[in-house]
Amino acid sequence: MSLVLIVILIVLVTGGGIYWTQKINNKPPTGQSAFHQTSPDQNYDETIKWKTYTNKTFSYEFKYPNNWFLSNLENVVDNEGRIQNSIAINPQDNLQRAWDEIRINSVQIKTVGDRTRFNESINNLKSAQDFKLGNVFAKRGEIVEQTVKEMTLYPTPKEEVFNVVLLEHNNNLFMLTSTQYDLDIFNKILSTFKFN
Repeated sequence: MSLVLIVILIVLVTGGGIYWTQKINNKPPTGQSAFHQTSPDQNYDETIKWKTYTNKTFSYEFKYPNNWFLSNLENVVDNEGRIQNSIAINPQDNLQRAWDEIRINSVQIKTVGDRTRFNESINNLKSAQDFKLGNVFAKRGEIVEQTVKEMTLYPTPKEEVFNVVLLEHNNNLFMLTSTQYDLDIFNKILSTFKFN
């Protein structure tokens, strides 16, 4: 009889220990913000089959969903001689979502003023945190803006939160943005972003 009780006690203690260990390991780290959380199924990486965009001028690449459209204003030289690049990534399946795009802007640093404006942008980020994009350290946070998305005679401004990643790499400035609506896709794109 006592042997049966000992076996039952061992099974209960072992099972409880396994349950408790799994519960602790699956808990997100304290202080982790919404834009750093990952999807529940971390074993499947859907980005493997995504399309790849490569920018040779600014030496980076990233993947984006096959059913999204990428438009690129590549290598425009402004009146101060800076090369700029602007990319917009939109879902193809819904024209009403054309407002909700993911943008990647890059520009060469030519003047002290370029770096000053960039640092002001970093200072304007709400909830700014250090962030690693590929192998480069960046700042990530939010910017709140008044936007108008209606195509009516009297459009109503609406407050919108944009997720922003700002960084400097090889004398170039980068700004990656997304609306809250596409945050999950934005995080997955960021996970594939790398400098060559």
